[in-house]
Amino acid sequence: MSDLELIKEFLDENNAAYEELIIRYTDKAYRVAFGILRNKLDAEEITQDAFLKIYKNLKTFRGDSKFSSWLYRIVSNLAKNKYNWNKRRNIGKNIPLDQKEDKDSNNITISQIKDVSAVPPDKKLQGQEFMKKINKGIDSLPEHYKEVLTLRHLDDMSYEEIAKITETKLGTVKSRIARARDELRNFLS
Repeated sequence: MSDLELIKEFLDENNAAYEELIIRYTDKAYRVAFGILRNKLDAEEITQDAFLKIYKNLKTFRGDSKFSSWLYRIVSNLAKNKYNWNKRRNIGKNIPLDQKEDKDSNNITISQIKDVSAVPPDKKLQGQEFMKKINKGIDSLPEHYKEVLTLRHLDDMSYEEIAKITETKLGTVKSRIARARDELRNFLS
């Protein structure tokens, strides 16, 4: 079933259709939130909040754009609000008790998400060190650069999709991605 068919089913009071939407988009919504917040727990919270908000407001979805674009916009807005809320309160550490604290980073890194179990230990260590540098570089980027870079490279979205989600012009998206890459490159060199 297409997303629009699932939405219609849900509006006809078929909750299984909404569960299917959740299954389809939870991982992608999480990656968008994580890309902005760089924190596992906050990203999980935002993902849940986004699906709750969608549940309450799905009847207002007009279908002018893809459901995924609407979802990503909601996730992006909630994540930005959470990021700003954390920033105003100087909240930078949300580390579970069973997770070791990393002196260089307060958050889960991309390398911890990917499976690296088959990699030799020396290569794994080099990769982890490089990922720490990349994460530190991404964290140093302005929020609007971080967002578009994450949507492009972690979620493999097209420039057009990113423009819709961020509600910016296509040219602005392209220039922000280029500038973000330049800043990250300069940071790493």
